[in-house]
Amino acid sequence: MPGCVSTLASCASTPPLPTAPRPANPPQPIVFDPAVDAEQVGNAGIVSSHNVVVSPDGATLLFTENEPALYPKVILGLDLASEAVTEYVRVPEGRLHDPAWLPTPGAFFFVQDTSAGRAWQSRIARHDPGAAPEAFTVLTTAMAAGPKGSLRVAPDGVRILLATKDQIALARVDSEVVVPLAAGMEPTWSPDTKRIAYLTFEDESHRFTILVREDDGRTWPLALDARAVLDCPAFSPDGASIAYLRATTDDQYEIWLATAQPGGASRPLVRGTQGLGCPAWAPDGTFYVVAGWRHAASRSVLLHVRLAR
Repeated sequence: MPGCVSTLASCASTPPLPTAPRPANPPQPIVFDPAVDAEQVGNAGIVSSHNVVVSPDGATLLFTENEPALYPKVILGLDLASEAVTEYVRVPEGRLHDPAWLPTPGAFFFVQDTSAGRAWQSRIARHDPGAAPEAFTVLTTAMAAGPKGSLRVAPDGVRILLATKDQIALARVDSEVVVPLAAGMEPTWSPDTKRIAYLTFEDESHRFTILVREDDGRTWPLALDARAVLDCPAFSPDGASIAYLRATTDDQYEIWLATAQPGGASRPLVRGTQGLGCPAWAPDGTFYVVAGWRHAASRSVLLHVRLAR
């Protein structure tokens, strides 16, 4: 398959992420690195902390809303200029997750999970501009995954990275063939599609590792941690950095930024105890993050984070 990522080194299967109880005390202030400037955006009531993605033109942010349902059944769009919210996709049952923008303006893929008894089945679907919320195109049912599967579309809009049952695989939009790559989770493309970053977990050491796989086959660790959960690595628009989420057992959430090269420096940018979501990069090198989603007494908010030049 032209342009495919070759097989990656395998790793141990990953356990469910730990779920800590909601804190009883009021949420503490979010702490920012001195080189960071942040502001709250809109009042969209964003609940999902993982399914936030910015459009290629930086104008619209997609997110999922899972209230009052247990699983998110709606994909919404927030116009970042007017702060208007539009409903793009709605399903009567199952779960929606991992919206992924396409090069075509206004078009995106997403994953719909449905269950028959205790068995989950996932399918990839496409929303096109102007389509009604219930009118979307199902592309394939080859993705047999539960609700923890993930989808990442390459900037070319053709190749797809899938993570299903702790297995990373490569697929194409125009084919139902899925090629296994490695054991791991949360894969992500670099902007030039020559690298991928992904997570692994080792049972014996209880260690999370973020690995980067270069186009020439080299694989190296970007970050590793046996004391906290690492999650959702994401390349910056220029490919020079990778932001990721770190969650400790004492309910401390942090967004870290690491230089995307072996031995590169890393530092925490944002800290908070009320919950931080995955960083969603915008084309201008800023990023958005959901905060406050773990606290029972407050609604989550969307923060726009800018880094010092």
